[in-house]
Amino acid sequence: MHLFLIREGNRDAFAHLHPVRKGDYQFEVAVPELPPGRYAIYCDLTFEGGISSTATNSVLLPPIPTSGEITAQLIERDSDDSWANYSADTIPVASGTSQTYRLADGSQVTWRHEKPLRIKQDASLKFELTDSAGQPLALEPYMGMLCHAAVLRSDGSIFAHLHPSGNFSMAAQSFFETKLATETKSDSPDPAPGGSLDHRMHHHHSAAAVSSVYLPYEFPEPGNYRIWVQFKNNERILTGVFDATVGL
Repeated sequence: MHLFLIREGNRDAFAHLHPVRKGDYQFEVAVPELPPGRYAIYCDLTFEGGISSTATNSVLLPPIPTSGEITAQLIERDSDDSWANYSADTIPVASGTSQTYRLADGSQVTWRHEKPLRIKQDASLKFELTDSAGQPLALEPYMGMLCHAAVLRSDGSIFAHLHPSGNFSMAAQSFFETKLATETKSDSPDPAPGGSLDHRMHHHHSAAAVSSVYLPYEFPEPGNYRIWVQFKNNERILTGVFDATVGL
């Protein structure tokens, strides 16, 4: 399970969390230090057999308690959990040219966007991570991927969790790679050409620094969308934010 929290209204706070399974159908997650408000919940679920689905709900988060107000047992947080909040006026809007989102530490995420966005066409989701001087920053594997992204239409009706291999879940991808290896009865330790996904990510990072990614995606319906794109560099998870208007 991947769990996304997005503050309703301005959508100015975002979290990508990984609940810990405590039973057959029970998961537990530590809520990060997000600003108070009502948050939309998007649960990216993978079931036995590799089928994926997204469940939705909402939750009202209260103000962050002080240390003296905490009485409940603290829950251990997954090391890959990440969250961010930002001002709406810092979010660039895709307009047919490259757009750059600047993070607080000076690093930058650039969307190499060159054409108007249309439904059922390649969305040109090409992103690059650089430092404050525009020099490439090496990407590190983040849960076996070089990038994660979330796409949300402004009315909340369309949500997608993306990564460089497409918009199916990593658990489903692992299932299909294992299934392929079993069916082909390959003697090779790598079930797919070039090795398993996780092996390729780590090998790719060690052989040559990679600072940019492409995420295959087609917007299914027109409208206004927000895109969160996440990278890992120097053991930090960095989140860039972009807005886009998609036409027919």
